[in-house]
Amino acid sequence: MLEVRILAPNAIAKIARFTIRSHRAPLSRYLCLPPGAKKAGACA
Repeated sequence: MLEVRILAPNAIAKIARFTIRSHRAPLSRYLCLPPGAKKAGACA
């Protein structure tokens, strides 16, 4: 799994997760991380 985080102070972080699969296209999932939160969740 590859995770890319785009962060800025006092802003919602954007997270892209890519799961590499053999002989198939990668799976991708996009999440948001509000300021002060510990776990990422779905973007609204």
